[in-house]
Order: sequence, then C-alpha cells, then structure tokens
Amino acid sequence: MRDLNTKKAENLAKKQELEREIDDLNKEIEKSGTLEFIEKVARDELGMVKPREIVYVDKNKLKNPLFDIFKKDN
Repeated sequence: MRDLNTKKAENLAKKQELEREIDDLNKEIEKSGTLEFIEKVARDELGMVKPREIVYVDKNKLKNPLFDIFKKDN
C-alpha cells in the first residue's frame, strides 16, 4: 500500500510538472509572432546582434558551440 501511495505521489508531481511545462509552451506559442520573441530567438539561438552593437565575450565562460572559433585561435 505504501508503494502505491509513493508511486501515486510521484505521478502527481510529474503530472504537475508536465502541466507547468505545457502552460509555458502554450505561452511561448502565443508570443511566437511578436517582435520580442523573434529578437530573442535571433539572439539566443542564432547569435545575431543589432547593427553597431558590440558584443563582449568572456573566454572563461565559453560553453556555447557558436563560440568554438574563439577557442581555436588561442
């Protein structure tokens, strides 16, 4: 009986986590047509910057594969 109660509690926690994730994804889908969302994707996933914007890169914190070219130089 304890095992069943434990599994039930675990499944409820997983269900709540999945529901939160679904809500977050639905919100992201709603925002997908906005300029803010497009800019976020362009910056975060594509590494794009605005014109005349200067990007400073901390070589000690390079984990993004986009910046592998900087690692090869040194």
